[in-house]
Amino acid sequence: MQIVIDISENQYEIAKKFIETVDDKSPLAKAIVNGTVLPKGHGRLFDEKDIIKAHDNYELGWLNLDAVKPILEADSEKEVEK
Repeated sequence: MQIVIDISENQYEIAKKFIETVDDKSPLAKAIVNGTVLPKGHGRLFDEKDIIKAHDNYELGWLNLDAVKPILEADSEKEVEK
């Protein structure tokens, strides 16, 4: 199963430290630490099947993504450039 969760950066760091220090590795901590962290400022995330279903007769180059419900809304925070 694949899920998307929203946790604070502090909670993520705690999970990472926990997995490094505990002998009996928690499956939940492993899942969090081995998960993919989305970058700050990411856009909306959609399921490709939903896009195709909503635009059965679309022409290449024109998609109205406002007609498709995102799986996850965009992150409003802008990534700080280093």
